[in-house]
Amino acid sequence: MSRVNLSILAIFLIALFAISSQAADMTIMVGKGNTLTFTPQNGTVAKGDVITFMFVGGTHSVLLADTAATKCNMSAKIANPKIAGPTAAGGKNATYTVTGDIAKIWYYCGVPGHCDKGMWGLLSLATGTPSNSTSTGSTAPSSGAGRVEFSTAAVVGGLILYIAAQLL
Repeated sequence: MSRVNLSILAIFLIALFAISSQAADMTIMVGKGNTLTFTPQNGTVAKGDVITFMFVGGTHSVLLADTAATKCNMSAKIANPKIAGPTAAGGKNATYTVTGDIAKIWYYCGVPGHCDKGMWGLLSLATGTPSNSTSTGSTAPSSGAGRVEFSTAAVVGGLILYIAAQLL
């Protein structure tokens, strides 16, 4: 391969890696084992992450709330209009893309009695932490290090330096 072809390949691979590292997918199973659970119950997510609620057992729904006070309260309206989330019946998957507008997104089953019996969860938005971190129980997930993020300026700057070095 010529130097130009190698440079183009390197640019493509770096750009592909940068794009794929910015968003992640998380799957939350709804009603796993015909129980009143979301698995995992809690998770740490980042802006751009796609959350898939996979209905695997029982009759359930997924509703979003922006505060703990509106969790399990079917008559409460979501105060933040930017939350538009999944509402689906059993057998269908629902997806939600994290917008990064609020720090905590509560989700729960809207079937009467299910949320009160523990069928709810919490997604916490965190910067500098790995997305898809999960925990069980009623506490918010802990944060950690390890998420790799690139700014557009850093990627472009690195590419320019690499190309310049190859051409000299």
